[in-house]
Amino acid sequence: MRLLILLLISITPILGFGDQGSSLNSDVEDESKYFLAFISRESDGVGPGHAYVAWGVEDYEKQMSTGEAYGFYPQDGKAAWGVFKDVNGNILNEAFNAPSKQVNNHLLLSIEKDVYDSTKEILNKWEQQELKGELKYNLLSNNCINFVNNVALAAGLIVPETDFQLPKLYLESLIHMNKMRPNPPSNMVVQ
Repeated sequence: MRLLILLLISITPILGFGDQGSSLNSDVEDESKYFLAFISRESDGVGPGHAYVAWGVEDYEKQMSTGEAYGFYPQDGKAAWGVFKDVNGNILNEAFNAPSKQVNNHLLLSIEKDVYDSTKEILNKWEQQELKGELKYNLLSNNCINFVNNVALAAGLIVPETDFQLPKLYLESLIHMNKMRPNPPSNMVVQ
């Protein structure tokens, strides 16, 4: 699992795991493992930082681990205009878009397949809005934190307020609120 954490946080693919020479019994129930990570990283010196979500699967049948991460951005880097008005927004793959900035917080969850699917559905809805030209970014009211917050709600987490939060502080609050709840998720790993 330590390798998968690194995968989700650094978006570096891990090629395979386990004994590559063994065959799988088709009668065996799916033993794949699913993960969800909420991540914040430092700013590039100009902006407030960034928050995004990563999904990971240790696929039992394929005998490999995969991961992908997505964040919400203003289109064409128009963040400055996003303070004053709504601008078109993009859901972008962090593997191709993420500057090499230090991750300052992350929350990793081991989840069931149904939670994996419901959180991926949130990603799909945001992507569909983008394709229709309906996805709007506004630094004060609809930004990367709002995307992360929607996914966190779908995962069953207690979420903090999103108004006027910096990504690092939002993620710190998300972690704290879920660690301090009466029955914190047993699948939660904070590092």
